[in-house]
Amino acid sequence: MVDAKLPAVGTRTDLTGGTSAPATAAPSGEPRVERLAIVANMVIVPLCFATGRLSADLVQLYGVQTLGLTPAQVGMALGLLVLSVPAQLLAVRLPRRLGFRRTMRFGYAGVLLLLVLLAAVPDLDRWGRPAVFAAFVAVLLAIEVAISVSWGVAWHPWMRALVSPGRRPRFVARMQFATQLLNVVLLLGFGLLAGAVVDRTEYRILLAVLAVLLVVSITTLGRMPHTPVPDGTHPQALGELRAAATNLVADGPLRRLSVIFLLDTVLVTPLLAIYAVLHLGIPAGTVAVILAVRGLAAPISLLAWSRAAHRIGTYRLIVHTMAGTVLTRLLWVFVPTTEGGASGASVACFAVIVVVSAVCAAGYGNANLTTWYDAVPDRHSRAMFTLRDVIASSKLQLYSAAGGAVLAATATLGAASYGPIHVDAYKLLMLAGVPVAVAIAMLSRRAQAEGASR
Repeated sequence: MVDAKLPAVGTRTDLTGGTSAPATAAPSGEPRVERLAIVANMVIVPLCFATGRLSADLVQLYGVQTLGLTPAQVGMALGLLVLSVPAQLLAVRLPRRLGFRRTMRFGYAGVLLLLVLLAAVPDLDRWGRPAVFAAFVAVLLAIEVAISVSWGVAWHPWMRALVSPGRRPRFVARMQFATQLLNVVLLLGFGLLAGAVVDRTEYRILLAVLAVLLVVSITTLGRMPHTPVPDGTHPQALGELRAAATNLVADGPLRRLSVIFLLDTVLVTPLLAIYAVLHLGIPAGTVAVILAVRGLAAPISLLAWSRAAHRIGTYRLIVHTMAGTVLTRLLWVFVPTTEGGASGASVACFAVIVVVSAVCAAGYGNANLTTWYDAVPDRHSRAMFTLRDVIASSKLQLYSAAGGAVLAATATLGAASYGPIHVDAYKLLMLAGVPVAVAIAMLSRRAQAEGASR
């Protein structure tokens, strides 16, 4: 699901299931600090699309169409990014030593250098496809480590310390809207540039734009105030993580959020861009434009989701978004699987599914993340957000590897048609999300009932 941020989603009791969050003193000049933070964070979503973290939609096309890798190899490459987890876990105390700001700047500087290496990967084809694959995995893994040990351990705890509780819902909504809007612009530009096939020149232009944005982010981070890092509960990183994990299991609202957070993995659409190009027959440029529309629709829908949350409550909002998710999953069987060019109706149906899914994910993701912001105790903020980020990236990376295997099965087994219904291995994976969405809705209803009884 999209890890979006929902503005003003209700009272703190609604968000945390009755657990109040400790107040945090707001720094002076808070609106200015928030604006700087929004600018500094804008690059993260486009970076994820282009380098393999979380979404990875564009790097999928780069791997298949530019580097000549198979969908299974791309899925394996994304799955191997889970090897970055130990580095992120061991870096949980890095902000304590360097500070939030320096941790972020060092990480972004490392990513900036690694983008140059990613652009050079196609030039290794003279040594054969295994060398290209090995370099592709190595560079993506290095980028994942650089982001994980900087943004992954520092960003959310830093924002939690910088932004006062009363301003957090609005801040996270504006932050998400800004980064998604920038991502839309880049996706639209890339879609118009790429056409049917992504080549190395087009992807290098995208990486050059990201490099400029990283320089802007590094400069902006330097203008943000130094923020004291809260003390952990243990002097060693593993002890702090163990204490946070124990609290995560013992605390009712956090335990419930964690279960839902794990379940929603099945609601992801792994290697979607590859499936659309290779098995639905949609040109790469068209897929990029549809992804751009998806990225625009999600943040625009946040205003409506916010109003709905005020009227019906956060957990009921999750129930409604899961109902929409069930509908979009069922619609997948009406999109024809074809090896040739997709018809206009197929493209339109695919676009509707992708956009509506993103709108539902925005409502769900905002409620989930904002609840975490308020439910996490100060003493465990760095460790818990590190664990959350590790879970978020690991589950999607492993699911991408599974998606590569499913795409291989789709290519081997083909598709079966029964009138207007078309079924293949990938669509069966999409249908598996139906019972998961129902389970999340039921857990949310139970959480709502528990919150009302307190």
